[in-house]
Amino acid sequence: MNCNPASKNARVKRLVQASEAGAEVLVTACSKCRTHLRGVYREESYSGHPPEVESMDLQEYVADALGLKVPEGAIAASRGRRLSPVTEGDELQGMLTGEDVDNVFACTTCGRCEVECEYSYEAAGDVEWLRARLCSHGSGPEEHAAIAARVGATGNVFGAAGAFSRPSPGAEYVYFPGCVAMFRRPSLLEDTIQVLEALGVDFEVPLGLGCCGSVLRRTGHGMEHARERNMRLLEGRKVITSCAGCYGVATPLPGPAPTTYNSGLITPSCNSIATFLA
Repeated sequence: MNCNPASKNARVKRLVQASEAGAEVLVTACSKCRTHLRGVYREESYSGHPPEVESMDLQEYVADALGLKVPEGAIAASRGRRLSPVTEGDELQGMLTGEDVDNVFACTTCGRCEVECEYSYEAAGDVEWLRARLCSHGSGPEEHAAIAARVGATGNVFGAAGAFSRPSPGAEYVYFPGCVAMFRRPSLLEDTIQVLEALGVDFEVPLGLGCCGSVLRRTGHGMEHARERNMRLLEGRKVITSCAGCYGVATPLPGPAPTTYNSGLITPSCNSIATFLA
């Protein structure tokens, strides 16, 4: 993530592992990883431990093996094996300072760094994973824990009573307002309903809809309960939402099977009100 004590320790562990394995070359599939690993040897505090091991990007190594490129240092005769993963496990708790923890929760997970990063590094997912690990050790902000408790007790982030509903069994669409529209921005709820009615959309707002789980995911708390509660009402249904946060967790992202970190409601057909109108 960045050059904090935890990440430096992980890099040193990896280099020690490579040295102990007798590796002549440490091959990486990520240019960013190679840069950070080599950086260990360039620090002023470097005293010769771990012993320096040459590192190369995978494509450079393959090019050399095919005779397409010969970098400095003869490596064609080297033989390799996969190093086992470096895992920190529960050591993470003792490796991060209070400032490190604050930095983890200060990130907005807006994803802008993923747009700018030339290596397409998916930072937001890693930040959310790290937050979940910290929260599992009780290191998350108390304010966030209070929000999670309110969602568990009342089904919404505000702990409010009197959730709006408009049942219409068999309706083609479900309008999923979300916590903000339902309890803090009633005009958003009312305007959305008026637009849908004006367009003749056959929809309902079932009784029992709760928090989508976005805030739980963003703050490192489990969202399984919120997901299960909503899926009882939404599974197999066409959903419209007026909240970007709800839409973000309701829509499976491209790639591997959805996980806790990239989807929540997991309904195959969900539209934000903007895309629905378009």
